[in-house]
Amino acid sequence: MVSLELQSDAFDKFEFEAKPSEGIVMDEIKIGLDFMKLLGMLRLWEWKKVELKLDDAEKLFVKSDIFDYSIGLIPLSVLRKIKKVPGMNFSAHVIVETEEFRRAIRAMERLSDVILLGVDGEQFYMEVKDESDVLRSVLRKGSVKKEPGKFHSSYTLEYLSAMCKGMTHAQNNHLSSLACAKSTLQ
Repeated sequence: MVSLELQSDAFDKFEFEAKPSEGIVMDEIKIGLDFMKLLGMLRLWEWKKVELKLDDAEKLFVKSDIFDYSIGLIPLSVLRKIKKVPGMNFSAHVIVETEEFRRAIRAMERLSDVILLGVDGEQFYMEVKDESDVLRSVLRKGSVKKEPGKFHSSYTLEYLSAMCKGMTHAQNNHLSSLACAKSTLQ
């Protein structure tokens, strides 16, 4: 499971107004967004700056100097209905600098479409294999929180690359967290 968190300083300008009756925590905004759909549209044009606006009709408006696009959001009520797998106890929590993670993804994208993110003792690593090559990158010894062990999870390059693209303008952001369950032990 991967959770992507962007702090407000990742944006050139960040404003949010909520009605007090909505019960929204002002330092956190949760939206249901098909991130791949948004990236697909952004890839069609060269863009340097994009304005994102939310409205009450649960749409995200994306605007740049050359296009306007609106995306229907996934209602949070639907997302809340998706139950977590019962009994999953995540044994590791890893915090990695965004740029370090991004560099490792770039290095690995030439070898495979599947990347292993894992924990080996107190080390967090990323690894890809193809027919003849293995590339393993150990990121920040000591970045593993909770109990050290030996386990991993596989993710597609497309999924991890989309996350990296979403973090391009962020400064001092962390990819938080890779949670690995011991059930993935191999």
